[in-house]
Amino acid sequence: MAPRIWSPGTRALLACGAVLLVTGLAWLTLWLLGKTGAEDGAGIANVLALPATALGTLAALLALRTRPRADDPTLLAARTRTLLDQVHTAEARTLQRLLGDTGEPQPANVAFAQPEAALLSWRTDGGASEGTLNTIAAFYRSLTRGRLVILGEPGAGKTVLAIRLLLDLAAKAEVVPVRLSLPAFRHLAGTPAETRDRLDRWIAEHLITVRGIEPAVAQVLIADGRILPVLDGLDEMDPDHTEPHRARSVLAALNLPAGTRRWPVIVTCRSTRYQALEHPLQDATAVTMRNLKVEQVIAWLAHRFPDPSQPDGIQARWRPVVQQLRRHPNGRLAQCLTNPLRLYLAVTVYQGRDTSPKNLRALDADALEQHLFGNLVAAVTAHHARADGSHYGAEDVQRWLHTFAAHLGRMGKLNKSTVDLKLHELWRTTGRPGSTGWGIRLGSAVLCAGVVLHLILVYELLMSSGDSNWFVLAGLALITLVFNALSPGVPRRIDLRAVRTAAGRRFALYVALPGLLTGTFGGLEIGIATNAIRGILAGAVFGLGMAFVFVVALGLVVRQQEAVCPSEPMRQAIIRDLVVVGAFGLVLVVMLVSTVGMIVGIFHGRWEVFVRGLPSMIAWGLLFGTVVGAAAAASFSPWPRYVLAVWRLSRTNDLPTRPAQFLDWAYTAGLVRLSGIAVQFRHRELQRRSAEYTPIATQPTLRQGEVRGASPAMKGSS
Repeated sequence: MAPRIWSPGTRALLACGAVLLVTGLAWLTLWLLGKTGAEDGAGIANVLALPATALGTLAALLALRTRPRADDPTLLAARTRTLLDQVHTAEARTLQRLLGDTGEPQPANVAFAQPEAALLSWRTDGGASEGTLNTIAAFYRSLTRGRLVILGEPGAGKTVLAIRLLLDLAAKAEVVPVRLSLPAFRHLAGTPAETRDRLDRWIAEHLITVRGIEPAVAQVLIADGRILPVLDGLDEMDPDHTEPHRARSVLAALNLPAGTRRWPVIVTCRSTRYQALEHPLQDATAVTMRNLKVEQVIAWLAHRFPDPSQPDGIQARWRPVVQQLRRHPNGRLAQCLTNPLRLYLAVTVYQGRDTSPKNLRALDADALEQHLFGNLVAAVTAHHARADGSHYGAEDVQRWLHTFAAHLGRMGKLNKSTVDLKLHELWRTTGRPGSTGWGIRLGSAVLCAGVVLHLILVYELLMSSGDSNWFVLAGLALITLVFNALSPGVPRRIDLRAVRTAAGRRFALYVALPGLLTGTFGGLEIGIATNAIRGILAGAVFGLGMAFVFVVALGLVVRQQEAVCPSEPMRQAIIRDLVVVGAFGLVLVVMLVSTVGMIVGIFHGRWEVFVRGLPSMIAWGLLFGTVVGAAAAASFSPWPRYVLAVWRLSRTNDLPTRPAQFLDWAYTAGLVRLSGIAVQFRHRELQRRSAEYTPIATQPTLRQGEVRGASPAMKGSS
């Protein structure tokens, strides 16, 4: 039987019950602690507190009882509709970025075909022998099991075809197609059953963290076959120079039975890489992307640059290109533009009305490649403004992309991914060639220890706490130095939903226990000095407070798995650091004020003494908590290394001062894409050319609409 989940109504009911219950219990507690023998006061307290306690208990029990189950058909239908809308919106925006278009994204009608029977080494799943992008949904629905592999060479349009299929299915289906980037699936090799289980949990994590689905509902959606996985980039899971162990483990897991409705899956992969795999996806139909036909290219150019008054409905400046394509359908220009990636480059470079694509006719094959790739960055920077309305310089953008590409090349020599760019790992390749970033690592540790020491010095100057506390606090600086130097520095975020799963609750309990014990013993030591009962109460307050801090600092912190923009992982990491610092400061204030209030005010009735000392208690708690919280946050934060690496690289303009913001812009402009929390170049060819880095010459003056940094071939008009 599926577990129950919290709906908005049951949450509100439980909250009301909790407030009433706490109010009633607090009233009773205060009466018991402050009882002076006045019978009337005691009676009034009992009369008022008992109904509040009873009503609160009843409301809480009712909320617990009326929660819907995770497999409730009405609930699943509602979540499915919500998820379909979210997926359709997100993928339509992704397709828009890939096409560099506005409005409804409409790719060129690229064709595909099944391989010849003689080339097959696996069982197929049926389907027609060929099809096009506009018929891909009908083709997929004709498959027996819904298992499809999309193959093609680099730049053939595999991802675009997969997204178009996803959008068409999401518009009419009850099953929700969810696209995930396979390079982001981090799982050590195991048995196929273990990999399949981890794959399901990975998909569930995506639904929970990105789409906001409740953990129990996500598990039911996957188990019932209501989620259609669209797994993009099988060929990018392993570096090209290594054996494809991770890709093989995923295919072995997908070939494993997992339920009658769990067979459907869509996978994209480069043709050559897929042919090299020993055990492909069985009972699956594979289709290979074909180049566009000349008329398909012309139709898409008319879609992007419409002019109903002109022949073919296309702007006049494109007429020479159209004529060349029709005259020489197998010529060098046709061979270039019938490739979806090269067609995108041409459309992007010549999107300005004052640019002249007719000069493409005079370029040979190699010059065409160089021209289109060489002017891509200049065109993108000219037509995509920053958030403040200004524009990056094309030369700067090319230089920064070169830095990122060079970083990935050096990461490959460290046996790391050569395609996954992670901002928190920039430090690994900062410095002279061949270094592994240990200078940045040690500098980060010293920086963190110095910050903590500075806070300790401020604390000592303001509070004059004495030598004993000084040694304790100085030890924090040493601990910070060691932990920061040894920690991996991986971005983590605060996730309140972490405790909504059984595993998350168990982990929160484990990390709360040390805090509970630490705080309890500390409180007992403070309170027992005056009275045993007061010691128990002080221990309870301190124990609960430290347990809360440990849960916030450790139990609610999860590793970043997904991101909606390149800057999100580092932004979430700094939020986590600030929350940890704030939690220590606020909890210490609450613990101190509560304990002193009980001892001085309730037991001794000296509230005036308590009120006079309140400002100093708050100041002490905030200062001491800030010191301890800063040490805890800095010990595992990725920010110190990131800041040092960016500072060093930005001094020579190898990176901007805010690279995360720059990557957000590049992501919106379509130069890069996301894979989990990693940033990837839009295409490997763009990464290769960025690594080579040829400076782009900028023009001294520009006509209206002319692309800055364009080559002479782009100037002029038709």
